[in-house]
Amino acid sequence: MMNVINGGAHADNSVDLQEFMIVRRGETLFRKGCAWGPRLSTIESGSEERGYSTAVGDEGGFAPNLKSNEEALEVLMERSQGGYKAGEQIAIALDPASSEFYDKDKKKYVFKKSDKSEKTPDRWWSSGRNGPGSIQSSRLKMLAEDDWDGWKTLTDALGSKLQLVGDDLFVTNSERLQRGIDQASAIRFW
Repeated sequence: MMNVINGGAHADNSVDLQEFMIVRRGETLFRKGCAWGPRLSTIESGSEERGYSTAVGDEGGFAPNLKSNEEALEVLMERSQGGYKAGEQIAIALDPASSEFYDKDKKKYVFKKSDKSEKTPDRWWSSGRNGPGSIQSSRLKMLAEDDWDGWKTLTDALGSKLQLVGDDLFVTNSERLQRGIDQASAIRFW
């Protein structure tokens, strides 16, 4: 995975999600997988064409002040293809750091930096799944670390279609991992 666009706490822009990444699909050798990176990293020139800043976020991705989280996906897919077919040879991976904008009391995701909207867990991940770039063929780390019900629903709906990454959910904690196994949250057995 290559981190291309940063937002959230890692960038001073209007994007709520922390990391928008691209994945080269079908390449198993690390050396060859890394070689495609420069071909896909044309975000800077695309940002300049749109009149956006080409600032860099804390994690090393570009941090333009985009109009929305959805526009970040559009820019990523528009500028990241480098001769590869989106959805076949490259896919999107997200690490939104959702815990940063999850309101535990409301049980909603509150998008403070962009459009100020509030979404239930199912509306949040379904908007990402159906947005630009066909996220359904990627790796996804979508929900907050304490949104167990949301993770269960997400796993039931999409767990067989894409890779769900529950690193914040499990945080190398054996009790949290056992709970995830018991509830079948963000875990798929092959």
